[in-house]
Order: sequence, then C-alpha cells, then structure tokens
Amino acid sequence: MKALFAGSFDPFTLGHLDIVKKTLKEYDELIICISNNETKKHLFSLDERKRIIESVLADLQTSKKITIVCNTGTTIDVAIKYNADTLIRGIRSQSELDNEVSFATINEKLAQIRGLSIKTKLIWQEDFTLKSTSSSLVRALLALDEYIVCSLYVPKNVHQELLCIYLKPHFKNLFAEAYVPRVESLWKDLINTYKSRPYHNLSHLGYMINMFNIFKKHASSNELASINSFNIILAIFMHDYVYDITKNDNEERSIEETQKIWDGITFYQPKEVLRNLILATKHTNVEPLTGEPGLIADLDLAILGTKSSQTWNDYCNSIRQEYSIYSDKEYALARTEFLIKMLKRKQIFNTDCFFNLYEKQARKNIRKEIFKLRKLL
Repeated sequence: MKALFAGSFDPFTLGHLDIVKKTLKEYDELIICISNNETKKHLFSLDERKRIIESVLADLQTSKKITIVCNTGTTIDVAIKYNADTLIRGIRSQSELDNEVSFATINEKLAQIRGLSIKTKLIWQEDFTLKSTSSSLVRALLALDEYIVCSLYVPKNVHQELLCIYLKPHFKNLFAEAYVPRVESLWKDLINTYKSRPYHNLSHLGYMINMFNIFKKHASSNELASINSFNIILAIFMHDYVYDITKNDNEERSIEETQKIWDGITFYQPKEVLRNLILATKHTNVEPLTGEPGLIADLDLAILGTKSSQTWNDYCNSIRQEYSIYSDKEYALARTEFLIKMLKRKQIFNTDCFFNLYEKQARKNIRKEIFKLRKLL
C-alpha cells in the first residue's frame, strides 16, 4: 500500500514527523508532497523545504520507502502520478475533523471524475504537546523572538534553519547603514561556523537572545542602567565563534577572530569591553560578576534554570553529543567536575534578575544530572 501526505510544511514540525512515523507503520511506501500556496508568503522555497525534510528524515530508522516531491497542482493529481491509494491527514481537534471530512469528500469526488477511487485516512494526534503544534504557531512564536518554546515544536535541524532567518535581523542591527554590503558575507560565515554543532549552535544563540529579552522586561532599573544592548548582542554572536572541544582557550581564540573579522568597522570600538564579556563565558569566577560580564555569563548558563524537562533533556543530550569523542566515563568525570563547581558557587547567577528567576531550579537540575552521571563512573 502507498500513501500520500501533503502539506506546505513551512516549517516541518514534530507534529508532521509524528504523522510520518505513524503512517510508515501501516503503509509500505509514503509520498510526502510539499505544496505551495501562492497567496501566502513562505519562509522557505519549495526546494529548501524539500532539503530540510530530507535532512529530518535521514536519521529515521525504517525500511519503508519515502519519496519527497514538490507540487503546485492538486493533491489528487500527485496521488495519481505516484499511484498512491490513500491520502493522509493529521487531526488535532474536533473543529479540524469537520474541515478534513469536507476536504476528504471533495478529494474523493476529484478522484472519481478521474476514474479512480482514493480514500483519505485521518490520523488523530493524541500527544498533548503535539496537539498544539502547527507551522503557523511556530512562525508566530518566532515573530515574537520566543525561540526557546519554538524549539519544542520542531526537529533540531529545522530550528537551526529557522534561526538562520530570524536571528539575522539581530545581527544586522549591529551594523551602521554604511556596512550593509558586508552583512551578508559575515552572516554566512557565522552560520557556517555555528550551524553544525550539536549544542553551541544557532539554537544556543537564540536561547541567549530570548533570555536577554526576558532580562530587559524583568530586571530592575538599576540593573538595566549598566547594560548596553549592542555590547551584549555582539558578545552573544561571537562568544563561541571558536569552539574546539579539545581546547581550553576557545574564548581567547574567539576574541582574536572577532577582532580580525570586525577590523575596519569604525563604529566597533569597545574591543576591551568585548574581551571582558567573552572571557566571562569561561565561568571561572568564584565571586559574582557585575554589570555586563555578569549578564552575559548568566545568559550563557540560563538553560541550567529551565523548568522544562524536555528542554533540560535536550540540553544534556546535546552536550553529550558534542563531546562524543570521549567515553562515557571520561565525559561523566569532566561534566560532573564542571557541575559541582557550579554548585559550590555562592550563587550560580550573577544578576539579581536571573538569581531570583532561575537559581533554585538550576541547583535542582544540576543535582539531578550529577546523580545520573555518577552512575557512569
């Protein structure tokens, strides 16, 4: 049996992936049909969406055949072209069911006038989180710079692709208008540098910018008075520019490379300021840091205070993946040492804002992870 799953997939979500997995349990072959709605402005082109979906499904462990095609015509004609006998549709609510039943009836009639019988199979989404997942929700969250919650609704590589789009305006705002022609090349370089990493990637940068926005809304006027947004955003983008897991001078090398990259940009003057900010992300301090160094360090470690078990598990797994060249025992020893160092601090977070928001949860998360890591020793 062969099924066809059609949609705009702009972007492809975990809800879409769940439907794919469920369909493959019943059907021998699946056609994923990417469609275009000419009345809508799409984030990604058809070819880009095809590439992204291929990347998502590359790690899917299945012997079933999956074909991904692009389409600008009717779904029925695509189904006929690829000999699919069933159309797959996902259902998240009763209101969607009513609409999909209507569409199924229309598609049945379209097939009949072509002399064929093609049925529609409706797949209910039972997972509570995935019930609320949609491409439009993801786009709405991204428009609000809510990159963290967005990551819970899309595959990891899709989140990276989305941040290639949504982080760019933050980067462009660092430049005076005279340097606009230079933005594209610098942005492409930054993407190539960060994108392939399991953790210290574009999602990490998005997390920090998301947290910076939260800080600006909840910090006291005194804390805000000591912060220059330009310095913080620049430090966020460049603090992990060099990241070699076998080295311990990544921050220093990131500083050197940043100064080379930004050489000749006349409005970029605070080299010593940027140096202090990037060095703060080494987290070697015992006493709390103040001002901008304290904030950038907090942004870098903010994920330690998450109350989302999914975010925490993804974080721990991504860090482990990044250090995959080391054995479980080697990794557990080094990671435990770092986490214990965090616990021994008088306070993990330097700013009053983040201390009040995340300190207790961070210590709880860290203790739980240490307990888990010690089982590997």
